Amino acid sequence: MLFLLIVIKDLKVTEVKDTSAKFSWVVNSVSNEWKNTTIYVFPDKNLTTNPVSGCHVTDENAEQTCTAENLFSNTRYSSLCVVFEKSANVSLARIDFQTTPQKPHNLKVSSRTDISISVSWEIPENEVTTSPIRYIVKATGADQECASEESKSCKIMSLTPNTAYDLTIEACSVDNLSLCSEKSGIVKGFTTPAAVQDLQVDNVGSRKAIFSWSDIPNGSGELKNLTVYVFSRGSSKNETVNKCYVIGSNINSMRTCTAMALSPNVQYSATAVICSNDDYGCSVDSNAVDFQTAPPAPVQITAGAIGTKYIEVRWTPALIQGFDGYQVVAIPLSGNPQAKPQTCNAAASEKSCVIRNLQSATRYTITVVAYIKTSDGKTLYGDTILFLNLRTG
Repeated sequence: MLFLLIVIKDLKVTEVKDTSAKFSWVVNSVSNEWKNTTIYVFPDKNLTTNPVSGCHVTDENAEQTCTAENLFSNTRYSSLCVVFEKSANVSLARIDFQTTPQKPHNLKVSSRTDISISVSWEIPENEVTTSPIRYIVKATGADQECASEESKSCKIMSLTPNTAYDLTIEACSVDNLSLCSEKSGIVKGFTTPAAVQDLQVDNVGSRKAIFSWSDIPNGSGELKNLTVYVFSRGSSKNETVNKCYVIGSNINSMRTCTAMALSPNVQYSATAVICSNDDYGCSVDSNAVDFQTAPPAPVQITAGAIGTKYIEVRWTPALIQGFDGYQVVAIPLSGNPQAKPQTCNAAASEKSCVIRNLQSATRYTITVVAYIKTSDGKTLYGDTILFLNLRTG
């Protein structure tokens, strides 16, 4: 009888999953003595117990494969590849391996900012945790990820504002980070627009305030609107008394808006929020800016005594307290080169003022504005809404 020694070569695990392992090997000779090749899978380095799984091959190919099923996830195993011959001669080969962890479930976004996305997930109830597992969440399109071994949540940082990302999660063995589960299905994650920077008050009148801000980064999302909320000093945005907004491309091209119908001589605060279309959401509040509207203009102004070098101006006040005084200005309308603008000031309690040092026989435009000294030492003038055209004698 012909006797050939059958030797197993190149035994290896070519694919491992959470509940299965695929083996491949080469049999150096297949003759009429060959019967079958069987893989036995045992608990890690414990070949004296009964196998927990296995597979076998009965074809006569020199290159052979089979897959052992029904294994536990994240578990170390030892396996024997056994060639059975008709004459009862046996060839053996051994290889150790570990199954991957199971794929996490229900990846979802729990919160987000302009530069971060926080996520959470669930771990399968029957996951084997004897060997430590690292859960890794990746944001496609950015070289950023977050990972956790102890908790079921993490936060991806250093992202671009107002941008969409594809998020996936996989579970990897801490002992071998290349041994990972299948990736989860893609979950969409969005960062919010960046907060408005450098909000400031450029100009303020008795009933309006003009705001401006720095350039806003676009990201992949389309900016929808930027709103400036005005509220009484000491309250919050939830108690807004007025607001102004700009939309679309004007957010970065104009970078200004005007809040109208404010109350005169009142202390206000303002903050800005920018929102994007679709699922990107809105930014957090910008820095808050404090400002005060100017005192109101007088209700009426009239002329008193008029001389060759002076004009007396009278007015009916709209406000009797809470401001510092009035300024009356006379601006020459004629072509007299010697005529210069002249002013006079009056206390808040006064209702008239005489403008002196005027040129004779000259027409002037007269205005009266109330003013207040702000806490930073500046003079805040109210709106100029009433005029007189008068001629000196």
